[in-house]
Amino acid sequence: MRRDQPATIAALPSFSVVIETENLSVTEIAGLEESLDSLARQSPSPAAANEVLIIESGDTPAAVLERIQEKCPWVKIVAIDSDIDYYDAKMEGARRATGEVVIYADSDCVYEPDWIRSLLAPFTVYPDIQVLGGETAIRGSGPYAIATAISFFFDGHSHTPDLYSSATYFFNNVAFRRQFLLENPVAHDLPLYRGHCVLHTHSLRNRGVEIWRQPRARAHHAPPHGLFNFLWRYLLIGRDNAVIRTLLPAAAATPAQRGRGSRLDKLRRRLRASLAAHPIGALWLPLALPIAATSLLLVWAGDRISRSRPDYLLATFRRLASRTRSIAPATHGTQ
Repeated sequence: MRRDQPATIAALPSFSVVIETENLSVTEIAGLEESLDSLARQSPSPAAANEVLIIESGDTPAAVLERIQEKCPWVKIVAIDSDIDYYDAKMEGARRATGEVVIYADSDCVYEPDWIRSLLAPFTVYPDIQVLGGETAIRGSGPYAIATAISFFFDGHSHTPDLYSSATYFFNNVAFRRQFLLENPVAHDLPLYRGHCVLHTHSLRNRGVEIWRQPRARAHHAPPHGLFNFLWRYLLIGRDNAVIRTLLPAAAATPAQRGRGSRLDKLRRRLRASLAAHPIGALWLPLALPIAATSLLLVWAGDRISRSRPDYLLATFRRLASRTRSIAPATHGTQ
């Protein structure tokens, strides 16, 4: 644990912000504008960044891109091939950025007003920090949001006062020293839908790189939007869990990753964090718990199916998602 020591804006390192639009293929388009609105309220302002890059993969209507550039003149849109995946889009942002620190946001998250400063200051105070994640929680207080907060990736906001060492980071809320990331890239050519960060963090930690978390850098992530995305996101979590076990040696799994009791502890911890943020959510528990149970059943089913047919679910999802996009109007903006 390290003390969270604030730094003046003048002392902060130069920085770039990267947002990709690949998530927009499975979330609402409005999410991108909400995310940018939250960035516009930051201190320091995103206008102080070397650049704020939207890595645009053809999922955003041209009219939305035009409106964004009118509202956010500090945004630069970088058009890329539509078949570039989430992680390669992230790395393309690092290759295009020029700031000493590159900060990653997602189009389905909104960020609290001190998010940028909270991520940048530790890089000034602690020159050895290379990777600094924030904390992400599911936003909303209804039964679906509470259920997702229990069953999805994120542990919510701890509200602890200081930095702490962690085994993970999430690409919707993380900052890297840019040169370090370019020299230690996230592999994108893996047989996974998501989960590349698991292998990246495993590789970094094996080489003695410590991953730090900043609890004051808080993001709020949208739950999966719509029934299609709800079903497939959890099936693919299970599918990726099965594939990751084949990519990492069994000895690499810690007792915390293997034990049933620890998984139940994680679910309880997430529930407590969600109810602490939204006490009214306790009223929704009779409706939320069956949804959470369904989510976990989908994860189990995805894992089981993928033990014998590891490519089936991902190939099916991509085929269905591609069919859905093909019937939508052309959206690719240019710049």
